[in-house]
Amino acid sequence: MMQTERFTLEFDDAARPRALNLLDGNPLLTTLAHGDGFVLHGECPESPQVRLERLVPQGDNRLLVTARDGGQGILLEVKERAHYITFRIVELQGIDTAAFGRLDFSLNADSRVGVMELDHMTVVQDDPEGVRVSWPYLKHGGTENPYGGFALYVAQDPADEDDIILHIWVDEGLPHPQVEGPWDLAAARDLVAEWQRKYADQSQFYLEAQNPEELYEGVQYAERAGVKDIYLFTNTWHADGGFWPRASLNWAVRKDVFPRGEADLRAFSNHLESKGMHLKIHWVSGGICEHDPRYILPQPDPRLANWITGQLVAAVDTKETTLLFKPEPGFDKRSLDAVVNNHRGQMPSHVRVGAELIQVGSFGDTDAEIWTLRDCVRGASGTGARQHATGVELTGLQRPYNIVFTPDVDSTLLDEMAEGFAGLVNRCRIMNVEYDGYEIHGYAGRWGCEKFATKVYAALDHTVASNTSGGSAPRCWIEYRLNSTKELMRGNNPATHGGYSAAVMLDSPMRPASRVTEAHFSMSKAAANDSNRFSLTKPQPMFGISPGTLKQHGRTDEIIEVVCDWKEVSRHLSAEQRQTMRATFGPPELRLRDASRDPSSEIVWMLRHAPTAWHIVPVRVLTRHGGDIKWHSWQEHGPIMPRQFIKPGQPLRLLNPNPAQAPRFTVQCLSGFDPTEPTVTVDPVALQGLYWICDKAAANTASHTAHAESVHFRKTFNVPADFRAGTARFLFATDDHLELWVNGVQAGEGGSRTQMTAWDITPYLKAGENLLAVAATSVVGKLEIVPVRTAAQQREAEHVAGFEGKAAADSFEIPIDTSWRCAAVASMGWQQAEFDDSGWGPVVSLVDAGGAPVTGSIPLQPAASDMQETCDMAFADTANGLQISCDNAADERRTFEDAIPFCSRRVDMTRHRGIGLEVTGDGSGALLVIRIPGRDYLVPIDFTGSRYIEIPKGEVSWADDRWGWRVATHHADYAQVDRIHLGFGAVPGKTRASVEIRNLRALREISTQLQDPVIQIGAGTLRCTGAVQSSEYLEYSGGQTARVYDRNWNLLRDLPVETVDFSMPNGEETVTITGSGGSPVPWLDVQIMTDGTALVVAKPEA
Repeated sequence: MMQTERFTLEFDDAARPRALNLLDGNPLLTTLAHGDGFVLHGECPESPQVRLERLVPQGDNRLLVTARDGGQGILLEVKERAHYITFRIVELQGIDTAAFGRLDFSLNADSRVGVMELDHMTVVQDDPEGVRVSWPYLKHGGTENPYGGFALYVAQDPADEDDIILHIWVDEGLPHPQVEGPWDLAAARDLVAEWQRKYADQSQFYLEAQNPEELYEGVQYAERAGVKDIYLFTNTWHADGGFWPRASLNWAVRKDVFPRGEADLRAFSNHLESKGMHLKIHWVSGGICEHDPRYILPQPDPRLANWITGQLVAAVDTKETTLLFKPEPGFDKRSLDAVVNNHRGQMPSHVRVGAELIQVGSFGDTDAEIWTLRDCVRGASGTGARQHATGVELTGLQRPYNIVFTPDVDSTLLDEMAEGFAGLVNRCRIMNVEYDGYEIHGYAGRWGCEKFATKVYAALDHTVASNTSGGSAPRCWIEYRLNSTKELMRGNNPATHGGYSAAVMLDSPMRPASRVTEAHFSMSKAAANDSNRFSLTKPQPMFGISPGTLKQHGRTDEIIEVVCDWKEVSRHLSAEQRQTMRATFGPPELRLRDASRDPSSEIVWMLRHAPTAWHIVPVRVLTRHGGDIKWHSWQEHGPIMPRQFIKPGQPLRLLNPNPAQAPRFTVQCLSGFDPTEPTVTVDPVALQGLYWICDKAAANTASHTAHAESVHFRKTFNVPADFRAGTARFLFATDDHLELWVNGVQAGEGGSRTQMTAWDITPYLKAGENLLAVAATSVVGKLEIVPVRTAAQQREAEHVAGFEGKAAADSFEIPIDTSWRCAAVASMGWQQAEFDDSGWGPVVSLVDAGGAPVTGSIPLQPAASDMQETCDMAFADTANGLQISCDNAADERRTFEDAIPFCSRRVDMTRHRGIGLEVTGDGSGALLVIRIPGRDYLVPIDFTGSRYIEIPKGEVSWADDRWGWRVATHHADYAQVDRIHLGFGAVPGKTRASVEIRNLRALREISTQLQDPVIQIGAGTLRCTGAVQSSEYLEYSGGQTARVYDRNWNLLRDLPVETVDFSMPNGEETVTITGSGGSPVPWLDVQIMTDGTALVVAKPEA
């Protein structure tokens, strides 16, 4: 029997828990099964289990627990402390960890019994049934890591449990930040008290800056918002200015923003401290970049994590791109599946041979004794290609996301990475350690992540807040384990970049500017849940708000006031008022697998001032009986709102559950479209951001008028020495004929004004200086030089483009711009590099080519043969279009969220976001979806016969409750469309859906207006005098005027208003919006709002 000052623990003859009693005899085990004690498990669920059922005391606090036959067992160190008992595995006996990799311990007891792991190798589950401890990483314990251990305790109440946890923290030597003086119980209590004082307020301002001036200017806005923390994402503080490091140490500081590096970062932290604020930063968990100046160059560190080792079977010279490799004996080929899973379905891209890194295009023959590594890029990351003899060791490196390397979790490199970043945190007084990308250290199991965090934690010299990409702090951060801290943080949303954050974002093609109502929705959720995090952010990567954005958004002051006011009123809300607010949130609207999992609500709580109180008003954006979503949100994306997209004169039947009242409304006037415009084919992606050029004489005639004689253009440029690993394309449009010479050799002749032409000129280029010579009237385009990329490299390039909004660093372009030289008349040999063009003049830059036709729509209609990955859908060409069919024989509705067929299309839709098509429907109730990357266009097939369908932009589907917002639509780039998905998104059960589509095209957005808008509700009207232009907002909040704002909510003008019986009755009523003028008629984004009964919160006396 084991005993503490509070309880006793006894096992029976089969090593199962027999009794766990308080000293007064009060039992704590459940009356039924008491638990299984210690059980060994195999790697798979179907593997045999071995229960350890013999207890053999060994003396000196040692206890041997073995199987019945004694063949397998564990040696435990057991210590009976005053408040708890510890169990630590010190030795495995007879256990083959390849066959039995996990040990579990279970004990069924009431809620007073608690358990706490003592290291990074032990996993404790929160289970109301009792104690659940697991050691899932036995094969990694023993030398560099402990096998694992736990402490078992009995707590009287939450405060008593906190006290026990502090005793365990101190007495068991668990990691802790460095403190002055001895580490004892008093020091631990002081540390926790300091931590809770510092981080009781978690409000943050996500700041983006490009220079010191913007950095300090942003602090002024943060002060006004009343936040506690300034949070800098990696694009602001890290040397490489992106999400992942690229060419610098993981903790290197960006000199553009902090010219003296760490000295200026510390000065900024001191500045914030003088204002009662903290500096916090984003960090990506110790990843080592491809060009790291210490750990990759001049040669890769041998302590990088690997997944395989072996030998070269054949010697290679510096140019060989195919390697023969033999894995070391004992390599388990079954582990390849885990390696691929850890790298998002792909093999890791890099191997190390001596001092050379090699990027592997593909791994072949992996089921054979000798593997073939093909399409290898030698001397990757600038390490330089070398000759290698037969038998030289080759190591496959772990490369999370195929973007960064990571240290071996059992090497001193892990310590160096932990100490490197902790040193930055210490020197610059940073008040958080955020482990985004936490999982990069988990290639051998979650224990690697926890081990890394533990090393950082122990190297800190002050208390800091923490978080991981999983949403919670690492387990070693004892401050978060305490009940008092959990109570302090009880209402916080775990989302790192978002959650309870008000957004400030400017209008862009992919998303409209942030609204004040959205800020109320986010802040009211924080108040309802009693959160201490009232923050401001940009709702897209990299999440920081720049001072420029704050100055350009017309309602920044209001949004800041919303944050301040909700933070203040939250301090005065009663528990009943919070519960009333929370009760308006229901379960998520899970229409699709990829939908938001956040609660949804029919209202937004808006805070309004009265002289002696705050009124918290439940505002309803009125919706129809069907077809409209509820309010909800998703992490950093922020709120998704109910709204309707209509044309003037289109009736809305809206339901008002509130008392009759004059409603408020917000209407944005969108673009109009001309469905009769002819289609024009171009390659807009290639043209985007480029300009037509010509000589001065041709400036009045070039590019869209009468043809002139050819002009001669020249451009010299350099390509890097390793260019031959890549490809080069000359992309251009010309008016209307072009001849091209590269380094004096004719490389092409032809071209078109309405279509992009691409010529591969790779064979004509050389390392060093090159010459392009062109004869044309006018030309637009660029030379695009892209190294050959493996699949892994291509994924990295796409990741960078999607998350960081910039091109991959290994490619470059030579634009056709005003740096070119030209002459109307050229001398003999003008195409040659040695020709002297010093007497030639500069070119003239004309209109921006813009990436899309100036007039006309863009054709998107595919043929049946264009469609790829058709799966269960059938496509057939018809006389006029394309027939799409799908049979759903199941009883249940079937969705094809991730399986919509596609065709390749390269399109810039920046100014063509509308979609037009003719559809012959079958009334099946299916949902036809036209999708571009990041946006869905939805056509409910609730009709028969032929209809013209027009959808003004991809965000319309977000507001449709038959489909809604998906996580995959968080980001989209209308300028970089490379495929069109077309097919059914959903088909009802027992239904055959079949439709014909014709003339699918992207419609050109045409600026228009709504003149003298009239909002009619039943027989009542509100009439405005004046015009609302495309992109402008019309907002009415009562009184005799309505306000007109630009696309970024800057006030433009007031319009006089006349009302006649303007009221929204309780119940359902028809609402229409009309206006004169405007050709074509605009689309309208509409929100009609009414108020419910307010919660009243008295203001404290001054």
